[in-house]
Amino acid sequence: MGELEASRQSPRILFENEDFWAVDKPSGWLSVPASEQSPNPAPILGRWLERGSGQRVFPVHRLDQETSGVILFAKTPTAQRSLNRSFEQRKVKKTYRFLTDRAAPAPSFRCEAEVEGLPASTKFRAIESWKMGFLGEAMPSTGRRHQIRKHLAALDLPILGDRLYGGLRALPDQTPILRSLLHAYALELATGESFTAPIPEDFSEVLERLRNPGKV
Repeated sequence: MGELEASRQSPRILFENEDFWAVDKPSGWLSVPASEQSPNPAPILGRWLERGSGQRVFPVHRLDQETSGVILFAKTPTAQRSLNRSFEQRKVKKTYRFLTDRAAPAPSFRCEAEVEGLPASTKFRAIESWKMGFLGEAMPSTGRRHQIRKHLAALDLPILGDRLYGGLRALPDQTPILRSLLHAYALELATGESFTAPIPEDFSEVLERLRNPGKV
């Protein structure tokens, strides 16, 4: 996010058992430390969890720094390997929510386009539409880097605030959009366990302005 500050929201543990934590990650936080060469001073979710739990944590997957929502951390290497296999075997159902200022091409649609030379597939659906765009859900069946952002940009539906892939950085009323409005809303494991992270405040504020232009 460069000069952008971390979200005012604090991380929150959504679920914990003997194997892993499900955490609600705020926008602006790194999932794990960046490379040693990176000067990024952002807070790191894995370290926050280690300080709070007093034990080592093992990342299972990652979210982009700007992306908020559900993320898993394992408590042991064994649990990490088991969860990693579930992700690799596409047994984990991931649901993201996003905002765009473009019209949905259909109530539901799909993008099948390679990401970094690898096959990638994402299903999309429009939850709510209005004159200035729509609130959508993305359900990726693969887990490539920036997959949802790249697929939406390829469909000419860039996410609001996504500077890297052509999203608007301000609404028509000049309300600034300080980050890519993509949120990891829900995650369901092969065991049937599921976790949901509520839409954060900054996302909700833009959503209300889009629903009620000129009235917020």
